This record gives sequence, structure tokens and C-alpha cells, in this order.
Amino acid sequence: MDRATRRKVLLAILFILLGLSIFTLVARALGWYTGFHFPFLFLFIPFMFPLLGGSDERREYDGTARYCPECGSPTEEGAEFCRYCGRKL
Repeated sequence: MDRATRRKVLLAILFILLGLSIFTLVARALGWYTGFHFPFLFLFIPFMFPLLGGSDERREYDGTARYCPECGSPTEEGAEFCRYCGRKL
């Protein structure tokens, strides 16, 4: 599953949980519902973010680029100076 599809699936799950949570809060306020409290499911949302993956920028540089020893930014092949901090490589 690619990253865009994974993101859509996780957002769909998030919106479903949000809808169930709002319904549960309204139902409890009206006295209709005394079961499981769905807002507690939002405690698990931070664990879903690593599933979204890292940024595409970082993947572009993996394995082929050199990094500046001063600031850690990727540098182009054959560059003599870092384009961000100006340190000689």
C-alpha cells in the first residue's frame, strides 16, 4: 500500500472515530447510551502517525547524498561548500 492510500485510510478511520465519539457524547447527554465511551479511542491516534511515513524529501537523499558535518543538511555531489551554513566540506 503506497503512502497516499495509507494516509486516506487512516484519515477515514479518524473521521469514523470522530463521528462515533460525537454520537456517543450526545447520546450520553440525552441518557440514551451507557456503554463504551468512544472518545477514549482518541488516545490511540498518536500511534497512527508513524504509519503515515516520513517525508519524501528525506527519501530522496537516502544512500546517495553526503551530509554537512556542521548542520546535517544534504549536499549535492561534488559541492565544496554547504549551501545552508557555508561550511567547507
